[in-house]
Amino acid sequence: MSNKIYHHPISIPFDIKHPEFGTPIRGQTMVNRRYDIIDERLLDFIDSCDAYIIYNEYFVFPPGGKIKIHVDESSSTSICKLDIFLGSIGTLKWFNPIPETKSKGVRVFSPEEVTFSHEEEMSGAYILNVGIPHTFINDSDSLCYVVGFLLFDKYTDTFLTFETGIERFSKYAR
Repeated sequence: MSNKIYHHPISIPFDIKHPEFGTPIRGQTMVNRRYDIIDERLLDFIDSCDAYIIYNEYFVFPPGGKIKIHVDESSSTSICKLDIFLGSIGTLKWFNPIPETKSKGVRVFSPEEVTFSHEEEMSGAYILNVGIPHTFINDSDSLCYVVGFLLFDKYTDTFLTFETGIERFSKYAR
């Protein structure tokens, strides 16, 4: 299956550094924090693509760290998120899409509820489809940092779809 329904790499025209939140403690699979100090250039970059941030987060994954299989918004199968992977390279895995549900917000799945569909090593910036069940695993031997922004469409004030996100960020494709 084509990766065009899962991810689309982009280049951000300036360097992004991860904030310092410390190192995960031994045995911790990840640290998740709100990313409240956002580089103004990043806000301008997202705005120039006719989108805005509705939720932002920052993850630190130690070696072997991972997140449960989930969707970021369960009422749609096409949700655009801008994720920036810094540090070591990890693997993002997607699973077969599920039928739409009436619940809102993050929905978590057990491995028995999904079937593997696609995986990709991640480094740099990507437009991602987070309306499809997915997980991230740091399979390297050093820390991996992920800065993420769930996006809304500037014109409709609804979630930016993955397909529209690819169009809006097309001049930054890599």
